Amino acid sequence: MQYVDRSFNKWDPAKPLVATRQMTLLGHEIAGGDPISDLKDANDVDIDSGVLRRLWMTRWADYAEDLRPTAEEETHGEGREWMDDADGVSVTEGENGWYTIQAAWLGEEGEKVHGAEAAEARTLEVRTTGDTKGIDYAHSGGGWYLITGPGVPEGLKVKGEEAAKEKVKELREAGTTQPVIEPLEGHAALVLVTEEDDDFIVSAPWLDAPERFADAAAAEARQAALREAGPPEGWEPSAEDTPGE
Repeated sequence: MQYVDRSFNKWDPAKPLVATRQMTLLGHEIAGGDPISDLKDANDVDIDSGVLRRLWMTRWADYAEDLRPTAEEETHGEGREWMDDADGVSVTEGENGWYTIQAAWLGEEGEKVHGAEAAEARTLEVRTTGDTKGIDYAHSGGGWYLITGPGVPEGLKVKGEEAAKEKVKELREAGTTQPVIEPLEGHAALVLVTEEDDDFIVSAPWLDAPERFADAAAAEARQAALREAGPPEGWEPSAEDTPGE
């Protein structure tokens, strides 16, 4: 299979481009394999040369003359099929045992991995995971994992790596771009959960003292129960306890 050097100075604006996969380009749908020039001609769309260059450099488009068969039709040879273009991921071999893994969601430079075995494992992981949409997790201590990414609420933590993986998978599949936060009104807004020294503190102005929990789920359950029950009969908030004041 032929690979193309996609560095900035190798871009040739004179060559026609073909989309390598389905995408929405400037508000128009274009299928994989379709010439991008057709979109421009049919819809009178003025596509900036910088956009075309970026599509080519990030492998969302390829020169029509360089579009190659799929991995099932043509391979690197026995034992090196993992280097073939598949699922929007491609691999190029560089010098001194370095491999570059590229996909649209990995940025213009992709990822560099040393050693064929490590590169093969990472390539499989990238293909299996697909577009992460920038959402990922990292261990933050005490068995808790912090999940970060576009649209992920700040400070979102999950107990246990498997639970973190499932939550990240859910967010990626949902394509979350903005967190959905239900507004709270009245006394419910006064029941809060805060984190302190790996414990979770549930507080409400009508409690004699804040309540401490070691488990986030237990703290959230207690918060929900307090919000549903509301303050005890006869309790009156002070001015500083009144939501919105």
